Amino acid sequence: MKIFLKSKIVSLKHEIDIMDENMEKIYEVTSRFISIHDKTVLINAKTEEKVADIHRKPLSFHEVYYVDMVDGTKFEFNTEIFKIVHEEINIKGLDWKITGNFLQHDFDVVNEQGSIVASSHKKWVSLHDSYEVDVVDEAHLETIVAIYAVLDHIIASRETNTTVSTNEN
Repeated sequence: MKIFLKSKIVSLKHEIDIMDENMEKIYEVTSRFISIHDKTVLINAKTEEKVADIHRKPLSFHEVYYVDMVDGTKFEFNTEIFKIVHEEINIKGLDWKITGNFLQHDFDVVNEQGSIVASSHKKWVSLHDSYEVDVVDEAHLETIVAIYAVLDHIIASRETNTTVSTNEN
């Protein structure tokens, strides 16, 4: 199964539409306009029911995000500090990890057995900031969508921090 994540470019808050192969919206991700904890909600677009709450730990040497799924599943993202290009992000609570190349925006979500459950790459020619995701294990679709929502936040945060530090020099 393929899904597509499309970030809205012109928005005061961080918003992502998740589309299926027919380009119908199946999930949406929305963040508060101003929030120390980067509070975000994942919603099923068809039922309009909340699927997950996502928030960031405000003070940390590296990026830490918490995900609370409505079904009771909880997991946490911890980035490794000194890996900039080829990185692994551990997902505690699932014993999964994200591996990938942050310069090329290609990522795999790998389960505890080392099998790929999802794989993505950025579409470089698009009106939106867009990712195409191949979901290998559809039984974990909502978890995978939540994982990519957090990954999008991490990338956006890094791009903002790079822009701010470049402009200060």
